[in-house]
Amino acid sequence: MSEIVQVARKYAQSIQVLYDARGIHGRHRVNRIARGGRHMSVSVRIASSIRRSDALNLAPDIALEAGCQNVMGVVTPDLPDHVTYQFQLPGYIDQETGLSHGMWMTYTGKDVTGLGVGLADNRREVQFKFSPPHAGVFGSTGSGKSETVRRILTSLTKTYSPDELGLILCDPDHDFDDSFTGLDHLLAPIAHMPDEIERNLTFGVNILLQRREQNLRGKNKPKQRVLVVLDETAAILEHSREIAEGALMMIGAEGLKYGIHLLISTQKPVGDEFKRFMHHILNRWVGLVDKALTSVHLTGRGGMHCHQLTGYGDLMHVAALVEERVLIALVDEKELDILPRGNPARIETPPAVLTPDRVINAAADVDDRGPGRPSVEIEPELVAEYFRGPNVTENEARERLDLKRRAHEVHRAWAVKLMKAFAAVGVMPVAIQPLARYLVADARGQEVSGLVGTALEPMYKSYARQLGLEIQRVLKEGI
Repeated sequence: MSEIVQVARKYAQSIQVLYDARGIHGRHRVNRIARGGRHMSVSVRIASSIRRSDALNLAPDIALEAGCQNVMGVVTPDLPDHVTYQFQLPGYIDQETGLSHGMWMTYTGKDVTGLGVGLADNRREVQFKFSPPHAGVFGSTGSGKSETVRRILTSLTKTYSPDELGLILCDPDHDFDDSFTGLDHLLAPIAHMPDEIERNLTFGVNILLQRREQNLRGKNKPKQRVLVVLDETAAILEHSREIAEGALMMIGAEGLKYGIHLLISTQKPVGDEFKRFMHHILNRWVGLVDKALTSVHLTGRGGMHCHQLTGYGDLMHVAALVEERVLIALVDEKELDILPRGNPARIETPPAVLTPDRVINAAADVDDRGPGRPSVEIEPELVAEYFRGPNVTENEARERLDLKRRAHEVHRAWAVKLMKAFAAVGVMPVAIQPLARYLVADARGQEVSGLVGTALEPMYKSYARQLGLEIQRVLKEGI
């Protein structure tokens, strides 16, 4: 019997011992075991979802029983009668060599393809997508933030040509000089100093304003996406607050319409300067943090346990319907060697630099009071969140979704209309939440490819046809 099988059996037995002692009996007991990069997931189907909280609270006791350093108890929203325990496998990272020891795995570029950035349970590849449109990488020192951003950018530039993707990089700590200097995808040189960073952010807003003035949106959206990257965002805001905050607000609120996206990285997005645009950052990659409250704040959800991760690229990925634990694939130098460099960057807009006043004034025109306001795009991911539970209260919307009262009312109203339409055509419960995202995104003229997966897309298209023109008219008119 292999060592990993012995460990799995030991973990399953420890769960059974504690369940018997506490009177939590499952229909089938342990019904799934999956290997992660540094953990093993053991799923249990419990007799009633009423006992779910009791089962989750057993995680520390199960860790003691199993002789395991750490056990995280998590739930899957679409499986209310299941509890999954993530057992930290024995192992460690050698900080000098970066190599893993014991049962811990190390993934590299050889383990992922295309847009893949890491692997989840059973080596399932996790890809970076522009849906939701704006992403954030968060975590304390040693969590693997910089390596995650490097992996995302490497996968993107390997997959998209410079005609399809343009980059604007703001890197005050020089973390990416060796990896991306001279890259053909760069629309401007990598910025390090405050004045350089302000120039790059201003240039990003310039592209957005020119596309807006030319009405380059929807079907007329330019082929080239633009990704504006800010590493150590808190430091950037400290030295260039007005320009940086104005650019983040502007791109966060209107970038999706014109093919411009954000990727920000910081330890803790706290303070008033972050509150004004964080509700647009819905594609979140969160590494090791200091405490449970920080985990809730960064993921926007309870029960993610980011304070119990192992660090060094062990992250929780949270995006609308997605909640998954991922081990990031380290960037191989050979991957960087094949990236296109040396050709003049083809900038699609004149390299004019806007004055700081114009950036600030442009951002001031954006209604930043929440994504539910009529002048701001309805967020499909937020509408879908209202299908996670039957009655999302205003307090829950504020705490979990960062929505104020008006935004909460608008998104809930959309969800109610969708629910009535779903009931009329008999949509299966498991399909309701992803179908909500699919329909809202399609009605708003946003990209729908990749929202529900290639295998399931025909089913959702069929549902969309059954719903007919009436629901499309309601969605396009809004509330």
